[in-house]
Parts: sequence; structure tokens; C-alpha cells
Amino acid sequence: MAAIPDEAPVQVLPVGKASGPVDLTAPASTALEYLRQVRHEAQQLPAVVVAPPAPKSDTSPPLCEHLARSFPPTAAPGALGRLEKWRHETVTKFEATRRRVRRWVARGDLDALEDNQFPPLPATTDIDGWKEVVSSRAPFLSSVLRLRQQEIRAILKLHRRWLEDDGVPLSPAQARWIYALLGCLDRLIDAETTACLRGLCRGTALAADPAASAAAQVILTLVAVYFGQHDLLDAGLV
Repeated sequence: MAAIPDEAPVQVLPVGKASGPVDLTAPASTALEYLRQVRHEAQQLPAVVVAPPAPKSDTSPPLCEHLARSFPPTAAPGALGRLEKWRHETVTKFEATRRRVRRWVARGDLDALEDNQFPPLPATTDIDGWKEVVSSRAPFLSSVLRLRQQEIRAILKLHRRWLEDDGVPLSPAQARWIYALLGCLDRLIDAETTACLRGLCRGTALAADPAASAAAQVILTLVAVYFGQHDLLDAGLV
């Protein structure tokens, strides 16, 4: 391969040297003066220009941000026609959340969800640890999407235990975690998971916190309509 001669590039539009300093503050009066201004500006630039780093995008939005349109939700209306519409809107919003979750999973780039602001989630056997997490941390995508299905089911069982067995009233923070976990739970559920979800509904129906009563209605509706437990609607839980 022939060597490239070490020569200065030939100017496409040769421009003679200016007789005096180039004034960049005034508009050029001739084409030649304009070319001299352009060349003068180019000569002031460094040989290598390093672009500033792009601002770091928020690749790990909290899943609770996705739920902002549902939490705090509006309470279910009493009139039957309006109630049916409310149920439909509730399930539609939930399906949209699940589609967003599936898109993140399909990307397969869970390393991009790394979140160093919080320590790892506790083991599913760490009951006290999960109580602390639910009360103090939002369900971040970077955390929830890393949970395996068996872990999601185990954490839902903890919530059922607190609500149904221990009689702990549903709180808004706990409702957000339940909603997030349901958003990542496989729709095809086995008998054990079905029993867990039905127990969740019995527990959330006893919600004493007024701020959580509307969220309880959302959870009941999702279990009944989306996860196929329609008889809960007939029982008048929602």
C-alpha cells in the first residue's frame, strides 16, 4: 500500500491573509471577508474536541413510579355501572404496568438496573428484614425484577401472613409492594399461590387505615378479575 504523503491539505477555497485583524463582531460585507471570518473561527478551535459525557439517564425508575396513576387510587364507586367501569380501568392500568415490566425483562439487561442506593433485599425467610423493607423502601425495578418467581410467591405469603394471620392492617406502603409483586407474578398460578392470593384478599378486606382502603379494593379487583378468582366479586369483597 502506497504511503500517504505528509502534505498539508489543499484548501478548497484559498483565502489570502487579511490585511488587519478579523472582526467577528460585525457581519461580513463581502464573500471573501466571510470566508476569512470562518477560517479565523476554525483556527481558534482545538485540534481534538472531546464531547462532554451524556447526562446519566435514570435507567432504574422505581416501580412505584409506574403505579403513580393507581396509588393512591380512587375508591371504587357504589353504583354498579360505574363500578364495572372502575374495575375495567383498574385492570387496564395493571396490564399496562405488566407490559412495562415484560419489556424490561425482554431486554435482558438487568445489569442496567443496578441500584447502589440501597442494600440487597433480605432473604425471603427474613421476616423482620422484609418488614423493614416494606415500611421504608419503595419497590424499585432494580430490586423487584431480580426476584425469581418462587421468591415473589414467598414474599406474597409473608404479606398474607401479616394481614390474615397477624391481623396487621394494610398500609399504603404495603399495598404498593403487593401491587408491584403482583405486577411481576406469572399469571398462571398454582393452587398454593391461588390460596395465598385469596388469603391476601381476606386480609386486605379488613384494612382499617382509610388511606389504604382504596388500595385494598384495587388488590381485591386484580386478584378477582386478572388472576381469575371471580367468586370474590360475588362475595361482595369489592
